[in-house]
Amino acid sequence: MFIYILILVFVIILLFVFLDIKITINYKKLYYKNNLEDSEKDLEKNTNKITIYIFNFIKIKTLDIDKLIKKENEIIIEKEKEKGIENKNYILSLFTGFNLIKGKIITKYLFEFIHKIKVDKLYLSLNYKLNNMYFNIYSIVILNIIFSMFVSKYNKCFNFDDFYYNFSMSQNEKLNFNFNSIIRFKLVNTIIIGIKIIFKILKEEKRYGKRTSNRKLNDDCYDFT
Repeated sequence: MFIYILILVFVIILLFVFLDIKITINYKKLYYKNNLEDSEKDLEKNTNKITIYIFNFIKIKTLDIDKLIKKENEIIIEKEKEKGIENKNYILSLFTGFNLIKGKIITKYLFEFIHKIKVDKLYLSLNYKLNNMYFNIYSIVILNIIFSMFVSKYNKCFNFDDFYYNFSMSQNEKLNFNFNSIIRFKLVNTIIIGIKIIFKILKEEKRYGKRTSNRKLNDDCYDFT
């Protein structure tokens, strides 16, 4: 019995080490400048979804992006109704104190994770035209510069045989956004980075708690110097 358990554990470890996760993303938003009805019709024809595979071909889950966004918006609206002005204070607190520390930790390891993924396909197109012409021009230039820098830094992650991006000013559409991508990564890398994030946050939380306790102990002290 013990041998069978060891074999099972060994097989599970092998799966975690060699298991490839493939994610395909298809997302499109289209709004015509003067005709929202046609925009909605075009959007109905489009399927915005995320599909997750293991071993590159076994489909395990398909997520409808529009439904996810709608559900998230409903949750936010419900919280706003329940908490009222308190919800605004909660949003403000996300950018202060320990929540800011969490954000820095997650961002740091997110960039570490980017180095470990492979983008087999990337099609990114963003065309828009707002009323302010200067904003259109400068924002497009800035977007192109930022994305070019990002691609240059993480160039080993991309397959440039199936790679395209374009940020430009549209003619007929108020907004035309199209994103298609195939991303692969190993499950073990995700688990390792997730563990690193948890331990780092717990460590910072402990340090942050100690600093808070020290301040509280000194709250009633008076400095006569």
